[in-house]
Amino acid sequence: MSSELDRQAHALFVRSIDIDASRRGAFISESCGGNDALEAKVRRLVGAVDRSTHFLETPALSSRLPEGGAFGGAIDPTLIRVPGYRVVRVIGSGGMATVYEAVQAQPERTVALKVMNRGLTSTSAVRRFKYETEVLARLQHPGIAQIFEAGTSDDGTGRPLPFFAMELVPGARTLTEHAQSNGLSLVERLGMFMQVCEAVEHGHQVGVIHRDLKPANILVDASGRTKIIDFGIARPIDAERADITRRADIGNMIGTLNYMSPEQCTGHQSVDLRTDVYSLGVILYQLVSGVLPHDLSRASIPEAVRMISDELPPRLGAVCATARGDLEAIAAKAMEKTPARRYSGPPSLVADIRRYLNHEPIEARPATTLYQVRKFARRHRPLVAGISGAFLMLIVGITATARMAYVANQARSEAERREAELEQVADFQQSQLSGIDIKEMGDRIRASLLDKARESRLRLNTNPDTITHDLADLDRLLGSVNFTSFALTTLDQNVLQRSHQAIDTQFADQPLLRARLLQTLAGTMNSLGLFTRAEPVLSGALRIRREELGDDHPDTLISLHSMGSLLTSLGRNDEAYVCLRDAYERRSRVLGAEHRSTLATGTSLGGVLRNLGKLDEAERIWRVTFETQRRVLGADAKETLHSLNNIGVLHAVQGKFADAEACWRELLERRRRTLNEAHPDYRRTLTNLSGALQEQGKLAEAKPLVEESLAVARREHGDDHENTLFAMSRLAWLLKDLKEWPAAEALIKECIDRRTRALGPEHSDTVFAQVTLVSLLTQKHRETPISDADLVDAERTIRNAIIVQRRDLGDDHADTLDSINYLAELLCEMDRCAEAEPLCHEAVDRARRARPAGHWSIGQFLTQYGRTLHALKRWPDARAALVEGHTILDSTRGHADAITLRAVQSLAELFEDWDQASPGGGHDIEARQWQERLGSKPRTTATNK
Repeated sequence: MSSELDRQAHALFVRSIDIDASRRGAFISESCGGNDALEAKVRRLVGAVDRSTHFLETPALSSRLPEGGAFGGAIDPTLIRVPGYRVVRVIGSGGMATVYEAVQAQPERTVALKVMNRGLTSTSAVRRFKYETEVLARLQHPGIAQIFEAGTSDDGTGRPLPFFAMELVPGARTLTEHAQSNGLSLVERLGMFMQVCEAVEHGHQVGVIHRDLKPANILVDASGRTKIIDFGIARPIDAERADITRRADIGNMIGTLNYMSPEQCTGHQSVDLRTDVYSLGVILYQLVSGVLPHDLSRASIPEAVRMISDELPPRLGAVCATARGDLEAIAAKAMEKTPARRYSGPPSLVADIRRYLNHEPIEARPATTLYQVRKFARRHRPLVAGISGAFLMLIVGITATARMAYVANQARSEAERREAELEQVADFQQSQLSGIDIKEMGDRIRASLLDKARESRLRLNTNPDTITHDLADLDRLLGSVNFTSFALTTLDQNVLQRSHQAIDTQFADQPLLRARLLQTLAGTMNSLGLFTRAEPVLSGALRIRREELGDDHPDTLISLHSMGSLLTSLGRNDEAYVCLRDAYERRSRVLGAEHRSTLATGTSLGGVLRNLGKLDEAERIWRVTFETQRRVLGADAKETLHSLNNIGVLHAVQGKFADAEACWRELLERRRRTLNEAHPDYRRTLTNLSGALQEQGKLAEAKPLVEESLAVARREHGDDHENTLFAMSRLAWLLKDLKEWPAAEALIKECIDRRTRALGPEHSDTVFAQVTLVSLLTQKHRETPISDADLVDAERTIRNAIIVQRRDLGDDHADTLDSINYLAELLCEMDRCAEAEPLCHEAVDRARRARPAGHWSIGQFLTQYGRTLHALKRWPDARAALVEGHTILDSTRGHADAITLRAVQSLAELFEDWDQASPGGGHDIEARQWQERLGSKPRTTATNK
């Protein structure tokens, strides 16, 4: 340093950056000990960092930073000694590191040498610097500055000073400087911007979120090629590796405020790939218009954060006339406040820009008929010009009638004004309903009760210790209440039902607006799990649109698709199939087979086909839909990931549980990157994965996954939501396999009660839970006999379930056959094997006809059939059934699978009992062979169970 004062100031500055911002001022005052000059210098250094709103790193290659800049001493190249490099000059400096131009000896080349600042080698910045080095080593893309070497040098005190050498961008200017100084056209600017997006996507593909995208970190070389630099605050997508940066971020605002997304600057939710998409949107806005979306130059940091989070920036088209229309819609979608409404990643953003450049309809705005016509005209100017000439004489001929229409147009203008006002009503309703957060409502109710109780106690001047004790008791009491469920009931009774009545009354003479309002209201009810409430609301919207618009209108098809999905949720699969098949055929014809809406209906139609047991048809349409979505929408699009989940379901239904596990693990990783770990879709994938693990006998690995899913679902959606009940059912089944009988029984009974109330006693999900309870009681009875009354109740329950399943699903449906098999198993446990035998025969016979040859479920049914025949002492028939069953299970589920092992045990028991019944037939040898496979000893007494 140039002076002792500079040295002391820099040392205190380095120590202060590891202290929380709320305590940093007091630390500086205390450490300076009354030295006003020293304190002023330290505060200037800290203030420079605060103003940049970039706590650990300022622009690494700022071409405007003078040598010997703000951080004196660390800027002087003569003080830097890195073996193998000759330092030439300072390029830029920040809070964590200084970047030099240097000449590397072997091989000889000019590089950018980034060296950590002295004094930071004992702080958390070392881990971040090391992580940036690792990130750059993984990134191999022409649009990202490449790293050449990394290592440490001596800082002069014997401590290692980390550095890395990377590609130096010759003649570099920032993205916006290059565009301005070269007078680039709009098309040229968009071309450069797409280069940047492709480089960012490469980072996402290798698991890196940049988090500080801005023109200063995007350099352009002399040839016009863009290079992204400065990954100093990048975060890994992988949850475990993200901890490297997350701990350093706590309590700090990380990034450059002008380019930060709302979630990044507030910290209210985890950042993901769409954080970079927001920054790209800001860069696009600035690159096109020359100004930033928000003017934060005079705003305090809290005010700036509020503006980014709450205020909409001026439309891009209002700032730059050439960007009106599609381009401003693209920028607005990239900068949506809510991550879910942004582009899913850079590829989707680039795809829309290409559509814009090719005069094709973009995804960021609705494709109305007039909009499509305009795009056609832009793509085919000569053809449209010729057609326009042919119409010229016609236009001349009708000019005389224009004056006559003037008066009528005046009246129509008034009607259109009224329609515009009503459109605002509809938009307002949609914005209000789409923002409902039931969990937040429940949390607020709970907090309000505690606040009121505290105020009441204080007014009574109660002893503070008594207040604390009483409030603690109340807090524990309230902890047993699910306020999410309470909030949902309150919302339904006081808001949603009244909204339905108001819409029907106040908009009776405006049918299309009424239909739109009803559609939005039904969608909200559906998302909250209020399926029964939603049906009459949605029926009203569909009826109106059919009458007013016709069967093929896109709005009618929206309602028709919604009705099919709702009927599926209600378990009325035959009715759902009719709606969805009709919607799919009409959307394919009207919108095209590759339209997003058509693909969405294909996904739903495949689901109802699966529910109906038509697995071949379901597989066909799901695979076609998945491949089309992946090609048209991208691998990480929400719809594509939904279809990827369905492919996993197909694998599971077919007994390919290892394939299902691989599918769901891929889906889990993609959803972790594109959504977040609290998202319902991510949690549902966790539950599905736990099911695949459970089927493979990985019970200990599966249990924490489904327990976590259930806990989050209860907290986020309430006790009666379909996601909660699904997770509850899965956990009960898992606990059954773990033989944790009391917990499993209590949970499945709760699930039955809640599904009965929410869906009705004969809904397929309710019936499935009832069947699960019977299976649990049957297994439990083998080890801990239950009462005869409980067995009778179980028999009555499953017989009723089979009646409902035969009626609603058909005799050959997988769920129906499983229930028949469970009934046979229960009857055998009740020593009524003669009654069980025809049921076993039916299950096997129907499964052979309805399922592919060698399907694992056939092996399972054969095993139960063989055990039943064994109990009836029909030895040869029992052997034939059990051997075939074991062969199928061993080839499909594997020799170590629990169901396969049960078949092995059944064969060992069969031959042991057969030998006792008919000694000398060699059955004892066969019994020992099967026992050896099982690893067990012969039984001392025979059993038929």
